[in-house]
Amino acid sequence: MLLDAFFRTLENEGLAVRVRDRMRVRVAFAARRDWSVPQIRGTLRVLLARDVDQRAVFDRCFDAFFHESLLVDRGPRFDTDLAGTGMCLVRAWRIPDGQPAQ
Repeated sequence: MLLDAFFRTLENEGLAVRVRDRMRVRVAFAARRDWSVPQIRGTLRVLLARDVDQRAVFDRCFDAFFHESLLVDRGPRFDTDLAGTGMCLVRAWRIPDGQPAQ
């Protein structure tokens, strides 16, 4: 799932995403279903990055992972689907194999 892949990217860069973090993300995204890319970025950044260094890692990873979305986002919306066993964002377009765009 997309967020799981993004969380792995953060973890590979040294920013641990704990179970408690995942639960906080789940609660935040359950509050509404219609999200823009900047809203997703800001929400995840507040929930996952705890200091200046972590914010820098988060920003670099988010910008690389969601590169295509950031290029075309002039208001596209994502629907958050948290009903399954994991979390994902159902996207209007797809990054192949859930990997960061180059």
